[in-house]
Amino acid sequence: GVAVVDITPTRNVPLGGYGGRKGKPMIGVHDPVLAKALWLETPESRVCLVTTDLIGSLLSLRDRIRPEDAQVILTASHTHSGPGALVKGFWELAMGKSDPDPVDELAGKLKKAVEQARAAKRPGRLGFARAEVPGFSRNRRVKDGPVDPELHALMVVDELERAMAIVGNYTAHGTILSDKNFLVSGDWPGAWQRALERRFPSAV
Repeated sequence: GVAVVDITPTRNVPLGGYGGRKGKPMIGVHDPVLAKALWLETPESRVCLVTTDLIGSLLSLRDRIRPEDAQVILTASHTHSGPGALVKGFWELAMGKSDPDPVDELAGKLKKAVEQARAAKRPGRLGFARAEVPGFSRNRRVKDGPVDPELHALMVVDELERAMAIVGNYTAHGTILSDKNFLVSGDWPGAWQRALERRFPSAV
């Protein structure tokens, strides 16, 4: 089963990813940020993969959305223009001052995504592929240094062979938009998701 929820902040919170923003709040929305849930179940086990347009994920947040009878894998696209203010301590330098209210709002939305994906479950099959796609990333620390060019993809199709979900993994920071940007955005991972959805309209 699959589900999508909009996790765009309902108020202007700091964005997560750049210390250069100095914790200043966002001023608007470039493109909505989303969370997507993929519920996978066999007679022996249940797991829900939840992907988010965030800078990172938290075990404490995962535990708040995990059903008692299933496991949850909570991941993030690592956009540097997603909602911040999520955690206390050192990371406030790059994510803005911690605020429990947007975290509570986010947790509620992620829990809803898990529940909706579970409710939408139906028979399906999984396929996995990998390929090298060089030229789309660079080493930010060493000029002409090593990069990881591998793209991994998981596709889930339903009983009619329609794509239900596509999960991709490619190693590149979501930093097309710089620290001068104060509009919330999924950055290139968000644009990549929208391109996939145009190519596979039945998938999330």
